[in-house]
Amino acid sequence: MVASTDIAVGNDLRLRVRGLNVSFRRNDGPPRQVVKDVGFDLQRGECIALVGESGSGKSVTARTLLGLAGENSIVQAEALELDDETLINRSDAWWRGVRGSKVGFILQDALVSLDPLRPVGKEIAEAVALHRSMARSARWAAVVELLERVGVPEPEIRAKQRPGELSGGLRQRALIASAIALDPGIVIADEPTTALDVTVQAQVLAVLEQMIAGGTSVILISHDLAVVSRVADRVLVMKGGEIVEAGETEQILRAPQHAYTRQLIDAVPSEHTKGTRLSHEGRVAAAELFPDRAASDVQGDIPLLEARGGHQELPRAGQGPAHRRQRGLVPAQARRDTGRRR
Repeated sequence: MVASTDIAVGNDLRLRVRGLNVSFRRNDGPPRQVVKDVGFDLQRGECIALVGESGSGKSVTARTLLGLAGENSIVQAEALELDDETLINRSDAWWRGVRGSKVGFILQDALVSLDPLRPVGKEIAEAVALHRSMARSARWAAVVELLERVGVPEPEIRAKQRPGELSGGLRQRALIASAIALDPGIVIADEPTTALDVTVQAQVLAVLEQMIAGGTSVILISHDLAVVSRVADRVLVMKGGEIVEAGETEQILRAPQHAYTRQLIDAVPSEHTKGTRLSHEGRVAAAELFPDRAASDVQGDIPLLEARGGHQELPRAGQGPAHRRQRGLVPAQARRDTGRRR
């Protein structure tokens, strides 16, 4: 277990997490712990990725940082600080003042997250109006500027369209615009490229990179290591609610030390291995996937292939340095060529 990854110093420190534990009360037994002794720092303009399969605790960790762990949650920590302010035992009113203005949240499914009956511009305008008092015309101008900022073409027209009239990439960018409407110092992105094709993924990631270059700190929740390799400075690998490995992205992806990290990397496709299945099946505790089910219903382990949808054909990763370069691991020169600061 890696309990804490501490590198941030001075005024660049945006978020400090030490000894974070999250449990959920149950009707049929004692509380079940899903996040265990997690710790890390987040600096200004830094992107860290929380990586792991479903049930690893990464999303619960992220939601706890937004005060959204849930009514049945028990949150304990040695330190949980945002800009030197504690996040422990805060009121709902306090959190409403923080969410959006200090911490933004990008959800993973734009089609579900956006109101299908409202133009996306109205959704973004609502986010702006939560913390800023301005005339309607000024608010609409801010919406158009936000859409333009995240790379939406013809923003005046797109702002008046409903989610169903937009492509997946444009919907996701509208969500990002809503998340950054109040210029929060930290943005939490929960699987922001899920269900997007490769071209659209690249466009969304370019928006995230632009945000990071401008000083926004990003916590990326992902199971996609190809995405992580492009935008993250550091990786925290989570399994069973714990950080089992942590370090700089290139170091983790090129020389993983933990067996679970190697399994995650081995599940990344390469062009030479398309269509074959993994030769080994990692396993995840069934109880981690179904926290609200009775313990008797979810005993034992579930193969990772089943946990992520066993019907999928997953690629067999090759062995050796040549294949490692082809598994979505971006070399240092390629990072520089894309303009990503390292």
